[in-house]
Amino acid sequence: MKLFVTLILVLTTAVAAQAKCYGVNLEFWPKSGSIRPNAVFLIEGFEASQPVVSGLRTTHQAYLQADGQRIPLDVQEILVGQFQLTQALLRPRRRLVVGTQYELIVVERARPAESIIWRHKGSRTFQVKYTVEAGPDRAAPAWLAPPTEQAKHYEEYGCGPAVSVEFAAAAQDESVCLVRATVRDEATGQRTTCYLRPAAAGRIAVGHDMCSGAFELEKGRHFTVTFGLLDASGNTTPWTGKAIAFDRPDIPGM
Repeated sequence: MKLFVTLILVLTTAVAAQAKCYGVNLEFWPKSGSIRPNAVFLIEGFEASQPVVSGLRTTHQAYLQADGQRIPLDVQEILVGQFQLTQALLRPRRRLVVGTQYELIVVERARPAESIIWRHKGSRTFQVKYTVEAGPDRAAPAWLAPPTEQAKHYEEYGCGPAVSVEFAAAAQDESVCLVRATVRDEATGQRTTCYLRPAAAGRIAVGHDMCSGAFELEKGRHFTVTFGLLDASGNTTPWTGKAIAFDRPDIPGM
């Protein structure tokens, strides 16, 4: 069982250490590697790649391919962040075969002969591949300690600011996990939900960096947030406690 002893929830998005923003980018979760027969997948589209993700029910299609066989990936939900981010949660239409290596393919329905993933990654050799391990994972992830606020951050970068509020928590599961964060602006009542991915160092992004992200904290001052869990086999743990109140960092000129 994997134990995330110091899972940090950061109210920002992906790492804000890039020197510049890129016009197109698709990200895939889990990353290439081992999965279980009941795996689920998340595709994230940033900036100009968002129409690929939002169109997975209409203009585009995703599927797994192995040995000439295709398994369609059905869209479970599409989530739209507040700053240049769209996400789609996908589930295979049938159970995956243990020991098989699958490649994840995304195509335009009007031109289905070629995967378009490479266009959004900048390399024709880029592939997303998974090998299926034995035994489905049916255990739901669990919090070992509830998230608590740790710090606030505001950083200026080349293309704009990264705004964050850090939360620390502990969770455990047999698979890698996403955090399903729902942020509510207390002034307007607006709620936004996105999935957040723990980074290798045990950090997770909730919000936005200089280029894109789930939550624009500049739009308000007082917020609440709830954190659910989703593992790579589709097992979920909803938030059951009281929403956590927090304030955005101090922002120059606001």
